[in-house]
Amino acid sequence: MIKTEVIDPSVGGLPLLADLIRAATAYEAPSLVSKTSLRFILDEVQPLQDTLPSPRSPSSSSEEEDRYESLSPRSIIEAATKTRKCRPASRTCKFEGCNQYVVDHGLCVRHGGGKRCTEEGCTSRAKHFGRCWRHGGSMECKIGGCINRAKSRGYCWSHGGGTKCKSDDCEKIAISNGLCWAHGGGKRCAMGGCMKQAYERTQNFCNSHFQQHKRGSLQITTES
Repeated sequence: MIKTEVIDPSVGGLPLLADLIRAATAYEAPSLVSKTSLRFILDEVQPLQDTLPSPRSPSSSSEEEDRYESLSPRSIIEAATKTRKCRPASRTCKFEGCNQYVVDHGLCVRHGGGKRCTEEGCTSRAKHFGRCWRHGGSMECKIGGCINRAKSRGYCWSHGGGTKCKSDDCEKIAISNGLCWAHGGGKRCAMGGCMKQAYERTQNFCNSHFQQHKRGSLQITTES
């Protein structure tokens, strides 16, 4: 029969297995609290990893970056640019096929832009003093004894006023688009097939067709 010996814990010898396990698992992280404090004595010290601030999570980091971007000068400028109204890209007359510069209401002078003559019933454009040439809005040529209307620099066409036609070797004065009447400048009569010069004061007819129009005997035709 095998005899077993029981070791008395009070006898100074080998430590008990429970004591060995307790000693191996009793390690604690270094404390930030003084060993003389009451918390250390009562064994209420938290581990070091619990007292240190936790690293920022990816979500909190991205939130801070988004907040910074929303307050940066670049983002403010971009937001202001988006809300700013865009200016119109074109300043040409809205009349179909016209490339003249807009005066007001989206129209050039020819198609209704600009001021009109103050004379009752007149639709011509005002030149000087709120009146068209026909109703006293013109100025006379500077040359003594000349009663022609001044164009540019105070002179009439005969005395050097106006702009010369841009067609080669042409000495005539340009009417519109840099060309004289013979080279395509100016208006043509609104009557179909008529190539005579027309005016605003004659409602875009030549003089002869305008007189017929006033009498009511004009049958208006247009070019096909």
